[in-house]
Amino acid sequence: MKIASPILAQVEHKIGDLEGLGPLGIDPQRSDMKASSLISNLIGILTIIGIIYFAFQVILAGYKLLTSSGDKNKASEAQLQITQGVIGIVVIIAAVFIVALIGKLLGIENVLNIETWINKLAI
Repeated sequence: MKIASPILAQVEHKIGDLEGLGPLGIDPQRSDMKASSLISNLIGILTIIGIIYFAFQVILAGYKLLTSSGDKNKASEAQLQITQGVIGIVVIIAAVFIVALIGKLLGIENVLNIETWINKLAI
């Protein structure tokens, strides 16, 4: 005697708007776009955060210098902090320009936009 019962594992159920690789979301061959876009955005965000941090350090050191009241130790600490802040900003900006220059010399357009050149390499 056979009892006809549905097998629940074979029934298709929609559970929200799932996104991912394969049948749930994007095509696996297009998954590199998301990763490279994430890396490009992360580099841009970290650059902006670094510039804001070092600019904040320079402003804070300037305030320390103004409020040092003639104390040579506080004034020298503030001057050192200003120097380090300016060096930090210069290093970040120089790094962006150096990477762009190296990319231009190697013939990679938009080297800071990783998504663009990964797509060119994949073709």
